[in-house]
Amino acid sequence: MKVKAREDTKPVSTHQHLHAVVGEEAFLAACSKLTDQGQRLTKPRKEILRILAGTHQHLRADEIVDQLHQLGQRIHRATVYRTLESLEEMQMLRVSKDVSGASTYHLAMLPGAGGHVHMHCSKCSSVEAFDTSIFLQLQTLVLSQTGFLIESHSSDLVGLCKQCQEESYGCR
Repeated sequence: MKVKAREDTKPVSTHQHLHAVVGEEAFLAACSKLTDQGQRLTKPRKEILRILAGTHQHLRADEIVDQLHQLGQRIHRATVYRTLESLEEMQMLRVSKDVSGASTYHLAMLPGAGGHVHMHCSKCSSVEAFDTSIFLQLQTLVLSQTGFLIESHSSDLVGLCKQCQEESYGCR
C-alpha cells in the first residue's frame, strides 16, 4: 500500500508517521491493555498482535494468515478471523476498508498514533490520514441539532488525492 505525505495541508499527517511506533513497544502495550481488561492472552491473540505491532501497514486477514504461516505458526484461518473479530470488539484493533472494500486491521492504541481518519485515493490507492478533531466537532453539532449522541464511529473516506485530481482534471 502506497502512503504519501502531504506537505500542503496542515491537518493531514503522514499515515506512516501515525503508526511509527511498531515492534516490541507496541506489542507489549497491546498485551498489557489486553490483560488489564481481564482478557486472556491466548496464542492466536498474542501472535496476531505481534504481527500487527510489527508494521505500520493495515493488513487484510488473509495477509495475517500468510504471515503467521511464514513464521511457522499453524493457526487456522477461521481462528484468525474469530480472533480479529474479538480483538476489534475489545477495541484493540481498528478495522478500515481499503479501496477494494476488503477489511484491513491495525492496532487501535499505538502510542502516539492518536485518532485519525483514513483517506483512500480511488485512483492510485495512496492512503493519507487526518486528525479526528473534525469528527469531534461534528459529534457536538449532531448532538446539539438532533439530540443524538454518537458513541463511536468508523470513518474511511474514498476520493481522489491532490496529485490524481491534478492528473485527471488539471486542477491546482
